[in-house]
Amino acid sequence: MKINPTEHSSTATAIFTNSAQITRALNKGSVEINGDTVELSEEAMQALAKAQKEADEKRESIMTQTLAEQNAAVAKQQAEACEDYYTSQGKLMEIARRIAKGDIVPFSDEQKLMEFSNDLYQMAKQAALLNREKERKKHDALFKKEDGQNDSSTSDGPSFPSVDYEVKLEIPMDVPAESGTDTDG
Repeated sequence: MKINPTEHSSTATAIFTNSAQITRALNKGSVEINGDTVELSEEAMQALAKAQKEADEKRESIMTQTLAEQNAAVAKQQAEACEDYYTSQGKLMEIARRIAKGDIVPFSDEQKLMEFSNDLYQMAKQAALLNREKERKKHDALFKKEDGQNDSSTSDGPSFPSVDYEVKLEIPMDVPAESGTDTDG
């Protein structure tokens, strides 16, 4: 909190720059000016309470907006993950179908299918035995090397911007304040 003297020697302007200073002044019912405790009038207490309420509403609005933006980003990431998952599932089913038909698929694709479901792989291989007399087609890999890697980014949780505000309050006082004095208030 910063105290500036006004033209009248019996008042000073207290400038509160954060809600902690306002809360402290409201709880104490006073502020310290040049080492002297000055009791706040009822009018000053009401003005501070109003400023505190406005700051709280502003902070809540910012937090709500920030959380909404972060929730939208998470929803987008989840949608992308679901899309990747179902694309991968489709590729695995296609690999199983090709193997069951007796076609030749790259070992890397067979390995992916085994990792996904050994039972499905075994069924496809058994079906391939029934189709071993048919013409076999050679296929390119459905999974590329980068398909199996995850780019998971970590977050430390939501980061909320600070609420900057300044509350000026005229405080009647008996002791003159020094110009621009900072106090802990």
